[in-house]
Amino acid sequence: LFAGEEVVRTTASIFTISYGIKLFFCGIIAAGAMVIPGISGSLLLMIMGEYYNILGYIKSFNILPLGFFAVGTGIGLILVSKGINILLNKYRSYTLNFIVGIIIVSLVQIVETLFIK
Repeated sequence: LFAGEEVVRTTASIFTISYGIKLFFCGIIAAGAMVIPGISGSLLLMIMGEYYNILGYIKSFNILPLGFFAVGTGIGLILVSKGINILLNKYRSYTLNFIVGIIIVSLVQIVETLFIK
């Protein structure tokens, strides 16, 4: 956790528009992942290297980067939910099978993590 806090301190002091655009797209991806069951939005943020930065922005109430992330999150929620709605209307069985597949793979991964060392 201390390494994450150091990342927050170094990144929080330098904010550019290009970094804001990155936060915007991270918000879209994280929100989209949170809508689909079995995919963790916070894990994707960790993979993209922004999880601890966003926690730091929340902790220090840094509005500008949180604004970029929030707008991206809102747009991501709308786009993914509309996309899933379209897919469910056109390809209902394929979409449901895909979602069930993601859930099953997530459960297998959890069981594997718990019982296989």
